[in-house]
Amino acid sequence: MRVGELAALARLSRPATSHHLRILQDAGLVDHYQQGMKNFYHASARLDRWAQLARVTAHAEQFVRLVHQLDARAEAERREGDGLGSDPSSALRASDRGKETV
Repeated sequence: MRVGELAALARLSRPATSHHLRILQDAGLVDHYQQGMKNFYHASARLDRWAQLARVTAHAEQFVRLVHQLDARAEAERREGDGLGSDPSSALRASDRGKETV
């Protein structure tokens, strides 16, 4: 596929597309061949590189899940500290703490 076609599909400028293709080519994920003055790009057949990308992606997904879990835990702890636990009436009870009944 030509850079112009890829740029149109990706909704990127041609220079930006060329830049990204160079990065993918340096990583071994994209190859190209030249026909006259035209360069054609295609996915690389280097399966070891695609397997490496799959492993990195799986690790990144695990990391993102862990970050979400930690964020949820921190938010739950913050809510408990603020007296805003999952029980809606707990906020009322928390606001009543420290008040003397007359």
